[in-house]
Amino acid sequence: DEGGVGVGVDDFTMQTLMRSRNGAQGVRRIWRMATDRGYLRGQARFASYVRELGRFDARAALAELRRYAENPKANVKTKTFNALLSVLTSPENKARHTDDAVELVRTMKAEGPSPDSVTLTEVMKALATTKAGAEACAVRDELVGPLEARQSYDGRFVNAFLRCYGEDVSAAMSCWKSELKTKTSGGAAGTAQALAGLCYCAGRSARPDVALKVSYAATKKNGQKGRAGKPDEAFAQAYFNGKRARSDPHLSLTMKVFENLLEVETKSFSIDDKRAKGDRKIRIIWN
Repeated sequence: DEGGVGVGVDDFTMQTLMRSRNGAQGVRRIWRMATDRGYLRGQARFASYVRELGRFDARAALAELRRYAENPKANVKTKTFNALLSVLTSPENKARHTDDAVELVRTMKAEGPSPDSVTLTEVMKALATTKAGAEACAVRDELVGPLEARQSYDGRFVNAFLRCYGEDVSAAMSCWKSELKTKTSGGAAGTAQALAGLCYCAGRSARPDVALKVSYAATKKNGQKGRAGKPDEAFAQAYFNGKRARSDPHLSLTMKVFENLLEVETKSFSIDDKRAKGDRKIRIIWN
């Protein structure tokens, strides 16, 4: 009881106490004690409470947020909703709570506050891994709406948007070329983030040749920092993330050759890299 000795209780202290709890009841108990004693006021602190509660009981956290939003004086901000969305769409929760996340965004669009780029990016990332391509795209288009002609979008948003195409890498490529290529902000880094979404779709569709082509094109156009003339390792990581989402990970012999080439070409060589221990692949290192 820090208040009993005249020491103020700050946000960090309360967040640490809530994170140390082993269940939803413990988080609620800390929150009630802090609220009753007047230690916690303000929306940012409530957002922290919702996030920590959601780690143990996402539905309970969703109910708490909805009750909080019903208060006309609350003036709930987008960041508060995003705090809960980050829990609903986390790797351990998205399989069970993607539909809850979608409904939360629908509520935001209907009643406010308006979802921002972070909101939409998080829910699209969850859709890409939990829904089939056509269904994911349908829900995505409902939530995002038509892409504005004069608006720019950051690389993470475009990455998540493209991932929703799933195994339809041709549709993802067409969307990139016709709509998103000229609307992606952030310079070379933003473009690289966006193109990693195409590599993810290439993994979903078992097309390492497409991922290799995209990674080379991005490197040539953007002049990425790092090894001169070499694609970034993030492209291969995105491809393999997509491949792991496939029900059948097997490749034809030809595609396996492209996959090996993608892995070798994007992997930095270092004698200190523990991941390469025992690796028998041959690399030609140009001086």
